[in-house]
Amino acid sequence: RRGIQRVLQRPRAAAQRPLLDPAERLRALNSFSENLSDDGFLIVAVPNLSNPLFRLAARGDVPTMVSLGFEQLRAELDAANFVVCETGDLFVAPGFEQWVRSRALLPLLHGVVNIYPRLPRAIRRIFSAHIYCVAKKRGAK
Repeated sequence: RRGIQRVLQRPRAAAQRPLLDPAERLRALNSFSENLSDDGFLIVAVPNLSNPLFRLAARGDVPTMVSLGFEQLRAELDAANFVVCETGDLFVAPGFEQWVRSRALLPLLHGVVNIYPRLPRAIRRIFSAHIYCVAKKRGAK
């Protein structure tokens, strides 16, 4: 854990740039790989910034984020000695209410949460708020 915490700490001057640049992400993923047991799994979920509704619903003080798609996320996991076993999408993640621009949007968003799993996959991929990959260490059983 100490190694992971050290990788994720950032100087205050870096506050205006995205949370992790590519080199920082690779160091973090390498640290996770070193500390994960051989039978363990890593789950990485990232915001789907290509969702056309993301900026409409999100408050203006959402932290700066990096747009990663499945291909780039898979490539970064591969570079850190992981093999992706599953990918998926989520309309919203627990706690999303804290980032909603207006409380008036909550009933609508909660309604979409209920029907989202029944939508066609292509529609879910466009309108998901998060994408995720489940990975294991390369060579692990």
